[in-house]
Amino acid sequence: MMRLLKTVISITSSLQRFALLLLALLVPALVIADKPLAPENFAFSSTLSEADNSLREVTLPINILEKIQRKDFGDLRIFNAQGQEVLHQFRPATTRKQIIQTALNFYPFDRDQVADPAYIRIKIQQNRNTQVINLDSVQQKPPTSNEYQYIAENRNTSQALCELNLNWDQPKPNMMLSIRVDSSKDLQNWSTLNRSANLSKLDYAGSKLIHSRLSIACTQHRYLRLSWVKPEPGLKLKRITAIYKQKKESVLQQKVIGKPDYGDDGNWHFKTATVAPVTQLELIPPTDGLLYKGRLYSRPNDTSQWRHQSLISQYQLKISGTKLSSTPLMLRPNNDSFWKIELDSSKQLRDDQLPDIKFGWRQQKLVFLAQGEAPFTLAYGNSQIAASNHHGINDLIKGMAGTSEMFDQVTPGNPIKNTNITKLNPEPEKSTPWGLIGLWLLLVLGTAFLGFMAYRLYRQMNE
Repeated sequence: MMRLLKTVISITSSLQRFALLLLALLVPALVIADKPLAPENFAFSSTLSEADNSLREVTLPINILEKIQRKDFGDLRIFNAQGQEVLHQFRPATTRKQIIQTALNFYPFDRDQVADPAYIRIKIQQNRNTQVINLDSVQQKPPTSNEYQYIAENRNTSQALCELNLNWDQPKPNMMLSIRVDSSKDLQNWSTLNRSANLSKLDYAGSKLIHSRLSIACTQHRYLRLSWVKPEPGLKLKRITAIYKQKKESVLQQKVIGKPDYGDDGNWHFKTATVAPVTQLELIPPTDGLLYKGRLYSRPNDTSQWRHQSLISQYQLKISGTKLSSTPLMLRPNNDSFWKIELDSSKQLRDDQLPDIKFGWRQQKLVFLAQGEAPFTLAYGNSQIAASNHHGINDLIKGMAGTSEMFDQVTPGNPIKNTNITKLNPEPEKSTPWGLIGLWLLLVLGTAFLGFMAYRLYRQMNE
């Protein structure tokens, strides 16, 4: 029994030594060193301009966005002069607040009533240092059907009024109109905001084309005066909507990507220019008299299903010497790469009738901590690189958001292409894998040794 126990202990010790030897040989062969990233791992780089403060902000231009390959902007890093990666964090794009629109109270007047000031009564209430002026219409007779002028009250004088949206009835189905807009604090002294703004309601190729929104010089005056440049019988204003300028507005970056291609399905096909989410689409006709009406679709890749995004009605017309153009189509942020437009008309357009496609997306900004020596380099363009997980400067960014301190603005230089990209996991040279052969041989010998020891133990137990 003692002999058998000694044999078992001897075999166990041999197995432990063998396991340690096998582990020492396996680890170097199977573990790949996680080397830090370097600018050489990216397809492009741009040198950043100098600054003084430690926290710096850079806005990514289009020529850089076009070369980033990951939709989450993960293949982007910032390195110092020593080649060390520094902390960076993307900042949320400046977004537009909820649009403030208010319907204004207004009073219509014909030419005769405008000429007689008795039709307008001003009530003035003096409360200490505040003067409140209210407008009332004391018309002795209602205005005729020939409306000429309107006076509207802008009660939200704390914000800048920069646009108006009008709704009106017109005696003809197709009309081009012009209206003048003035403003005043006291109904006595008037300032011109728009001398001749164009409006229109048209029936064109079975579509209703309405241009009812007009821009004016921003004002905070209490009163607006709108006058038809060429009034016509039956023209009646039904609604005036004031649109106020927001303190924070989205700054869009835009690029024309060219004309669409006809696909095998007879529809227009095109791709986005960058990985940044698209928020605006515009079709730019090459000549006047073109209308593009249909439906817009998108998908993330060329094998997935198309998803409907919006109806499209884009045009450029010239009527009575005046050009009318549609407004760009605003979209929810969309990261899809493939786009399609199905036109209502089955007739294929000529090449000289195809529009240029113009995409728009919000500015992309990032903040980085200037650690180490300058110059700092922005490196980008490698889909194999995983997204960074830098959150070390979030607290700094939040702390500065509540103060008057600003980030130093830096700009990237022109992209420099890296013609010899260093791979993250370089492939081994195609040669005889002696290390792998030796490892397999060691495994075979080890298995044979274990089998021999087990057989020897079995015989001793039987004896």
